[in-house]
Amino acid sequence: MARDRHLRTQVTISINIMTVMDEVLKILIEQGIVSADSLRQAENMRLAQKVALLHENKISQLPNGQWKTYTPSKNGKRKELRARTKEDLLNKILAFYEETDSHIENIIFKDLFEEWLEYKNTITESPNTIKRHRQHYNKYIRGNPLEAKGVKKIDFLSIQALCNNIVKEHNLTRKEWTNVKTILKGMFEYAVEKGYIADNPIHKVKILVKYRQENRKNGKTETYNTFEYKMLMDWLDENISRNSHPGFFAIKINFFLGLRVGELVALKWSDIEGYNLHIVREEFRDQEHCKTYVVPHTKTNRDRYVPIIPEALAIFHKMYKKYNPRQEDDYIFCMAGGKDNEPTSELFAAEVCKGEKY
Repeated sequence: MARDRHLRTQVTISINIMTVMDEVLKILIEQGIVSADSLRQAENMRLAQKVALLHENKISQLPNGQWKTYTPSKNGKRKELRARTKEDLLNKILAFYEETDSHIENIIFKDLFEEWLEYKNTITESPNTIKRHRQHYNKYIRGNPLEAKGVKKIDFLSIQALCNNIVKEHNLTRKEWTNVKTILKGMFEYAVEKGYIADNPIHKVKILVKYRQENRKNGKTETYNTFEYKMLMDWLDENISRNSHPGFFAIKINFFLGLRVGELVALKWSDIEGYNLHIVREEFRDQEHCKTYVVPHTKTNRDRYVPIIPEALAIFHKMYKKYNPRQEDDYIFCMAGGKDNEPTSELFAAEVCKGEKY
């Protein structure tokens, strides 16, 4: 990036020199020393030289006589430019880069966030990540006076103050601050890559205020004791005997499998390979569009095998007899009353565990 900034500086200097030379030529023609045709030829030459310094892509003439080229647009995508004459095309190219330089000089903090988030959306497969970034920005940063300030004019101390004030005013834990820092770090890293600023200030930020203490959860609140476990198993067995929904089986069997809920509800009978369970997919909840669907990968994008202990195997046998799947590719926990071969939503399990259903 240092090399790119050096090249940009050199280009600016060269263009300034050319501008001075153009002014000299105008004076010479006014005094009758140089002809108008010579001036026009010189202007066209200067235009071509300016464009050559800024523009690396090929300029070509089409069979119909028009001229075309491609310029980089937002997020690095190419944009086609066309014109009837080469001179017109060169002027369009120059205008594009002048507009780009103006954008670099004038972009403000909140617009940088929107631009970065738009770019981020093109390189992530998770719309939930984009939604969380916007939620965190709105909660912790939106409304700060820094939003309206030009990115190039924001000094390090202003960023340092912003970060410390966020932690202090919202009483954040270290983990909560990391979520906010991810946004700021990404924004300014993007700004560096785009040439808006020279360095990412977030790398040097120090949090000098105290984080809120986060007490670790203990076994008393995070695990079931023997009495609670028996009560839950009895309750699940009772619902299994009087209810056709396979979600109750799902909750019970996961005590013996320990899967992520999204992986559990997306299991198919074909995933059972002897005494092992092949985990290859999961149910995904798109919070941005309020949709739920199965994706052909796990959260970590790695498949794995989980041993099926006798207790879990017994439950699978009982389910197979009860539901009698038509083919091995059927979902094990098929949605009762839903679409044909539709998996049980993990929301069902959450509602049952919270006592919001049945």
